[in-house]
Formats: sequence, C-alpha cells, structure tokens
Amino acid sequence: MEDVCVPPDENGIYYKDLPMPNVIHFCQTFRAGEVSFMKRRVPHDLFTCESPMLIDVPKNLAASDYRIKDNKKESVNNARSMKRHAFTLCVIYNSINSALLDFKQKMCINNPNTNYNRTINVGML
Repeated sequence: MEDVCVPPDENGIYYKDLPMPNVIHFCQTFRAGEVSFMKRRVPHDLFTCESPMLIDVPKNLAASDYRIKDNKKESVNNARSMKRHAFTLCVIYNSINSALLDFKQKMCINNPNTNYNRTINVGML
C-alpha cells in the first residue's frame, strides 16, 4: 500500500479492494513518530461527553524514521516495520474516533460540555 493512513469510506470500510487483517490485537504497543497506542493507557472515561477525542494521526506517519519510547526519541531504520505500525495506528485511532463521534452525536445532544477536541495521544499519557 502506498498510503497507509486513509480513513474508512462512508460504510466504515478500509481499503475496500485490498486484503486486510481480520483482527488487530491490542496487546502490543504500536509506535511511529510522535504517535503511539497502548491499551492500558486508554482513559477509562473516554466514552463520556466531556472527554476529548483521540488525535488525528498525521497522514504521512509511515514516513517517520523514529518513534518515542520512554519519552525518548528512538531511530527506526526498518521502513517496513514503521509502515506496519503507522497502518495499525491509523486504523485504531480512526476507528475509535469514529465510535466516539457516533456516541457523542447520539448520547450528548443536550450536553453543553460535549468535547469534540482531538487531543488524546494514548501512548503519550
């Protein structure tokens, strides 16, 4: 794939004509550039009206040649691995944000404190 950070189509389908993994196991840590995901760092109050949403992952994330680990910049010389991590991060972040947006639009209609800001980088919390 040339572009690993394409949002899903209107039906929620990623890369319609390409074979994709059926499951992404969230037990691993995914890191690329400044973005990371660790399931244990997902805020417990994420699905509330007041909680912000996840960040928008940069479209060029797969071009990163580093990742942040333990608050330190670490060079990554394996482009294939970086592309896989970027793909996974894009799918995770886009999917969770899609679910959050749906939740907020349905459950937070009359709440003036509903937060649509996209500021949470899960692995950096």
